Amino acid sequence: GHSLKELKSGLFDIYKGIIVGVKPSFSYRSIPNKSSHLKYLIPLSISFLMDEGISFLDIADKEIFLNPFSNNFKNRNMLVSGMSGAGKSVFINKVIHYLAPDHPVVILDKGGSFKKTCLYHSGNSLSSGISPMSFRCPYFLREFILSVVDKSHFDKLKRGLLLKRIKEYLQDSEISFYSMLKYLENDFKDISLYFEDLKDFIVDSPEDISNFLYVDIEKYPKSQVTPLIIYVLEYFKRIPKNEKVLVFDECWSFLKDHSEYIDECFRTFRKAGVFTIAISQGLRDFESLSDNLSSSIINNSYFRVFFPQESILGNDITDFDNRRIKDLQFEKGVYSECYLKTSDNKIKKILKLMLSPLEYELFHTEAGQSENLFKFFNDNRAYFSSNSETIESFVRLHHG
Repeated sequence: GHSLKELKSGLFDIYKGIIVGVKPSFSYRSIPNKSSHLKYLIPLSISFLMDEGISFLDIADKEIFLNPFSNNFKNRNMLVSGMSGAGKSVFINKVIHYLAPDHPVVILDKGGSFKKTCLYHSGNSLSSGISPMSFRCPYFLREFILSVVDKSHFDKLKRGLLLKRIKEYLQDSEISFYSMLKYLENDFKDISLYFEDLKDFIVDSPEDISNFLYVDIEKYPKSQVTPLIIYVLEYFKRIPKNEKVLVFDECWSFLKDHSEYIDECFRTFRKAGVFTIAISQGLRDFESLSDNLSSSIINNSYFRVFFPQESILGNDITDFDNRRIKDLQFEKGVYSECYLKTSDNKIKKILKLMLSPLEYELFHTEAGQSENLFKFFNDNRAYFSSNSETIESFVRLHHG
């Protein structure tokens, strides 16, 4: 039996004292063991997400994998948020770089963060005009027109009439965008004048669908950005494969008047199994959007990836989550950490990103630091069989 007075130690009481949840009988240790204490008792050597996928490190520098197209996940929407320079672009570049060989990718960029990844994968960088008549969809064409005109002149009845007239026009065998505008002027006087600034931007030649489309919206005048985004979303819909990737950078302010259409697009993508990545500096970026669209982006994102940022209130983010986000570490040019949380709370994991020389050259966004890569590419591309081989040669020369 156990007796401190007689200096006897009962093995049963000692055993009972280490069982999780049982209050020990020793007067000098009255706090029960918690289940979290088990990690100190069991020699765990593996931090696990899944067997294969995109390679990351855990906080113990052990390799772990994430595959967003795994059948284990109920939807594939991802929201990535964090302050500027914390590592969002590096994380998403890594995801795209891994998925692009097997999955079509469309990127709406803001500032050139994904330009080098597009170049490496021989993507199509959209730099000229767009062809909205490539897609004979009256609902898309109505939204495209509404992205340019003064919407205060288009109440619900006029929007219905606009849709009806577009459907009528599309019955013709030969169609063009500006002839459609002339047709619409029978009911909407001078509607074509709204598009004077876009005459060189809108073309009628059909657009080929590629497996990698890159668009940097900062290369376009402000008046062209909203119709461009509407066009790119329709382009993305037309890619026949379901398992495809859409990256939507911080351009939400252009969409506040098209929340119903964007919300419907995102819901359609989610049902089809599309992997949509929405980027923001913080969840407050969505406050200017309608409740439906804000909810569609935030609450329907199964994956939520947080980089260092201010404390987050609500949206199922607990004090525990905020503490983990606050503790994230990063060293510019060396490594960064992010906190991955799923909406069902099955995954709560800190991921560490450490880059290979190739990944560093492709993913970093330091101003002026990629000039040598682009110069080497332009001077030597003719000597290599592919873009990727050219860039890999540059990496070998600079990093050994």
